[in-house]
Amino acid sequence: MSASRSRKRIRLTPFGYLVLSAFILLVLGCVYLISRAAGGASLSPEGKITGSGSPLSNVQQTSPSPDATGGSALDNLVSGASATTLEPTFQPTPTIYITPEPTTPATPSPTPAAVSRTPSPEEAANYREGKLSTGGVNLRAGPSTNDNIIGTDFAKGTKLKVYAVEGDFYFVQVVAIGKYGFISQKFVETSGITPEPIPTQIPEGAVGGRVSASTVMLRNGPGTDYTALGQFSKGTQVYVFFQTNDWAYVEIAASGEYGYMKADFIAMQSTPPSGTPVP
Repeated sequence: MSASRSRKRIRLTPFGYLVLSAFILLVLGCVYLISRAAGGASLSPEGKITGSGSPLSNVQQTSPSPDATGGSALDNLVSGASATTLEPTFQPTPTIYITPEPTTPATPSPTPAAVSRTPSPEEAANYREGKLSTGGVNLRAGPSTNDNIIGTDFAKGTKLKVYAVEGDFYFVQVVAIGKYGFISQKFVETSGITPEPIPTQIPEGAVGGRVSASTVMLRNGPGTDYTALGQFSKGTQVYVFFQTNDWAYVEIAASGEYGYMKADFIAMQSTPPSGTPVP
């Protein structure tokens, strides 16, 4: 058997030609892409690769390049982040100015007396003898606790000349030192003192009177269990409107306060009418 007869012929079907053509096109496409990546190589119509370049020699370097200051871009990025996040910028707190509202100046209080007066000729001719009922008493320049103290620590029994009544105070002279001033009535014992006349303008239906005890409480009801409204000393002028049992309903002449006082502690010009307690 001859050699030519021993060879077998390979026949391709139409489908085989189609698969072979597709494989050749795939290979050519791959070659084209590789040539483009290699730096400009191209495929000629004849199936040859033209151009120069190597895929390995044209790979771009990804390592950071130094910048103008000698550092890398990565260093600059880290520095910028540090400057931004690690060193925050503090904004100053704005100052708020508040304009104060204008205030009304306080009304000045009356100037307290510093020097006592001297008695008038009439007062000097009609004085009464008196004495202190307790020790440590203050002598003041005026008839008020706001007035200056011009003498103090007088002993019990100190002799006085009493010239007049002014409010809750006696206008006196301390005999031992010849000094004039005012002492609270509750600290003085005296007799025959002519008090200030009761005003003639007594309210209609009321009776004039004066406190006869050393001190008397004014209350808001006819009994000691009612609230005290104030304490008034001997000689205080009052208007008595009526009396219920042992209590008199009065008005304090100087202040206009109303309330109840024990009737036994008031020297009245006449007997007041009986009445019903005011609610």
